[in-house]
Amino acid sequence: CVRKPFTASMVVTSARQNGQTFHGKMYAGNEAMRMDLAMEPGMETSTIVRFDKKVVWMLVPGEQRYMEMPITQHAGMMTALHNSGVKYELLDLGAKKIGSYDCEKYRVHWTDNGQNGSGFVWVASSGNVKGFIVRAEDEKTVATNEYHNIQPGEPPASLFELPAGYEKMEMPATGPTPGTPHR
Repeated sequence: CVRKPFTASMVVTSARQNGQTFHGKMYAGNEAMRMDLAMEPGMETSTIVRFDKKVVWMLVPGEQRYMEMPITQHAGMMTALHNSGVKYELLDLGAKKIGSYDCEKYRVHWTDNGQNGSGFVWVASSGNVKGFIVRAEDEKTVATNEYHNIQPGEPPASLFELPAGYEKMEMPATGPTPGTPHR
């Protein structure tokens, strides 16, 4: 898989939430990534993962508040695969088409700071997005991420910073809400 910067439209399907679908945007940079999702009408969330700072910020733009947690508590497959320090193994399962993208499907197993995970990824096999993950199914979080309109290139650095004026909230004792799509 190529760990190059890109921007894409994203569709997340969560089996833990009865197959509910969320639409949003994914921004992946060299040292950070950001997922903006519309969880329900009027309820947007943004998750910023900073590999350089080993931190995850979960923003609630409507309330101008955020939660902060160590990156190890947010170890979903997409976070792991975009982190250059993570080890992973791929097993080629053959050619598949996802939307307009010709892809190779792989079974993936990853290890990140003692945590393991597995799932499937479809990696573009041609064009200007060759090597980019087009679809991912995470067995741990029971979520599927699919990317459309992939645009290679570094997103603006400001997307990976905490917005001015946001107030920090404490994490609930139970951690993130069960079934929250993790990437």
